[in-house]
Amino acid sequence: MRAAILTLSDKGSRGERVDESAPALASWLAEKGVSTVEAQVISDDFEQIVAVLGAWADGGKVDLILTTGGTGVSPRDVTPEATMKVVERLIPGIGELMRLRSLEKTPMASLSRAVAGVRGQTLIINLPGSPKGALENLEAFWSVIGHAVEKICGDQSDCGGRFSCKLPGIRANELGEIVGCVQGGTGKLYDSITGVILAGGASSRMGTNKALLKVCGLSLIEIIYLTMAQIFKDVILVTNTPEVYSFLPCHKVNDIHNGFGPLSGLHASLTASSNAWLFVTACDVPFINPDVIRLLCSDMGEYDAIVPISSDGKEPIYALYNRRCLLAVEQAIKQNDRKLLNLLDRIRTRFVTFDKLDSISNVELSFYNVNTPSDYTSLVSKIMYKHV
Repeated sequence: MRAAILTLSDKGSRGERVDESAPALASWLAEKGVSTVEAQVISDDFEQIVAVLGAWADGGKVDLILTTGGTGVSPRDVTPEATMKVVERLIPGIGELMRLRSLEKTPMASLSRAVAGVRGQTLIINLPGSPKGALENLEAFWSVIGHAVEKICGDQSDCGGRFSCKLPGIRANELGEIVGCVQGGTGKLYDSITGVILAGGASSRMGTNKALLKVCGLSLIEIIYLTMAQIFKDVILVTNTPEVYSFLPCHKVNDIHNGFGPLSGLHASLTASSNAWLFVTACDVPFINPDVIRLLCSDMGEYDAIVPISSDGKEPIYALYNRRCLLAVEQAIKQNDRKLLNLLDRIRTRFVTFDKLDSISNVELSFYNVNTPSDYTSLVSKIMYKHV
């Protein structure tokens, strides 16, 4: 995808203000594999805006034009009017979605008049003038942009037919229209293995509780729980704020030793579980794959842990642990050794190499970890647009 960014600012066009929004947008787009081939700063002049937008759209060099600035109610804010003059078809839903998401942060979003539309084979979207506002609005609708551009450029495939929901035993409506989910098949419900979800992280890099981030209506932790409940008869949630997750119908336990990250959660679950074996995962790995889990459970032997190796390396928070390793966990806590990878050297660990996993459908998405806003946006794009 090729993009162009048009900044509307009287002061910016005169060199009295540095344009920070366009560089921020270009950098964000680059992370998504989108190249910015045009960028310009002009004044809030109706005719000039119309001329530049029209020339870029008709030039055939760009698929997406983002404007930044001029969407408010000041006398010189004419970007929406100029855009409506240029586009041939409006897409009201994009503007509505931006305002809806922005209203969650500030009532001032109700004053935004941003619009979106199509001219020829180019999508044009208005964004706010501030870097923060521009990026927040871009993230709000980004998940649909790839699909929109394909359609604008003539893709004839059926929209509904592109998507599927294949979490095992769960109806599509229960997933709130989540699409493109990992395949899981059907299989044994384990009653001698406890499923564990760790939800004790600070989410410092995300800036908000990542477990409650939503994809098409369901939080990440709801998706994880629904999958775990199809595999394990007993599911435990480890959290020090159980009231936050009252909507999940499972047993909740607190950390016994705070401040040791996932090691604290592993210790609490090993202590609380009545089963010898536990499958442990985190609240930021939303598309755990039942086929991967069942492969791990198929040969546990006399080991203390069964740990898969993905293309990114060892995955200790996507693994099976036996209660035999509880003493080693307590020793690690006593020695202030917080790393789970170090724990694996203290116990008998069987590693399941990636060559044994790569035949499983969508195995890479199964290990996808959501730690940052960029991770979350990328995940939504993968789900909403067929990049799995």
